[in-house]
Amino acid sequence: MKLKVLFFLVFSFSNFCFAQAQTKTYKNTRKLLAKMERSSFDSTLRNLFQTGDDRINDLIKALDDSDNEISLNAQIVIRALGNEKGTEAMYEWFAKREKENKSYSIYLGSLTPLPLKDWEFKQIDNYLEAKDSNKKLMGSQIYALILDESEKSNRYFQNLKKIGFGNDVDISQARKSFKENGNLSKAVLKNAFFLTDEEKNYSIAKLMAYNKSKNKALIYIKTNFGALMETWYHVVLQKTGNEWKFYSLSQTANS
Repeated sequence: MKLKVLFFLVFSFSNFCFAQAQTKTYKNTRKLLAKMERSSFDSTLRNLFQTGDDRINDLIKALDDSDNEISLNAQIVIRALGNEKGTEAMYEWFAKREKENKSYSIYLGSLTPLPLKDWEFKQIDNYLEAKDSNKKLMGSQIYALILDESEKSNRYFQNLKKIGFGNDVDISQARKSFKENGNLSKAVLKNAFFLTDEEKNYSIAKLMAYNKSKNKALIYIKTNFGALMETWYHVVLQKTGNEWKFYSLSQTANS
């Protein structure tokens, strides 16, 4: 009995210390979120991706920040990380806001974490029911359907193909694993299923950051056909063994 009590006290104290450490870091995390750029090769986004798994409680707390931009940027980092605790809390936060009939913002350039959750499928259904002019907003979710290997995602993607989305995509190529071969950025560009061969010739890829465990990598891709003909992408890769696969990707901006 005494041993059980001692274990409980030690466990409770360790949790208290962890919570205190998270509280102390929130101010710094919030400052980073305040100056984060969403679509570029941004040093602050790189920092948050590198440290985000350790700061996940900060990022969850920031969802409720009174500054909408802070909340939105926290959501973007959580989605990029695909951190299980963070994504679960984020979707619970969405559900709570909807239940309370409170508004919240969604950045359409956000990466979509896998596996796809019911909330994401709901967004796809909403887009499909909207006017044709609004269907172009589905980019990140379409990529997620391509990369997610669940039966439900496969079914949704086949239905989308029937109305003209994704007919030019080779799913087997998109889901293929590839080796780094000493230069991850070059390997990503070579395997970028969402770019044509011509677009690859006018593109650069840069490694932005690894997450703490180094089993995910954030990559920046820029395609440049000249002034006012540029497109930016953020890509997240996931590593299994000694090979990488596309985990999520989004076209973040174009000109």
